[in-house]
Amino acid sequence: QYSNDLIIDELWSNDGTCPELFSAVMSKKRFQTLVQALRFDDRNTRAARKRIDNLAPIRELFERFVTKCDEAYSISEYATIDEMLEAFRGRCKFRVYIPNKPAKYGVKVYALVDARTFYTSKM
Repeated sequence: QYSNDLIIDELWSNDGTCPELFSAVMSKKRFQTLVQALRFDDRNTRAARKRIDNLAPIRELFERFVTKCDEAYSISEYATIDEMLEAFRGRCKFRVYIPNKPAKYGVKVYALVDARTFYTSKM
């Protein structure tokens, strides 16, 4: 069964297979409400920015994340460029379909990865 909500449901399961941390912090309904309301950009300027940048809604957050990844760890000389498909079924201009992947729809990401530790440095 493929469902975007499957993992969220598992995080709040009480059958002993998941840590109780998630349900101890907040209810699943509260988490879903926060995720629906969470935005990282200015709606007033979004349309203009989206014309030139597909990542406009999350660009600032994404750039901060990449910078922190670089600052937190120095990769070894055993580095490689990795091509990943991040599963995503929402609406997105650059969502791709790759039939031979377990998650057939998603966003293709290229990253500089440490071959020993699999730490992602740049995306």
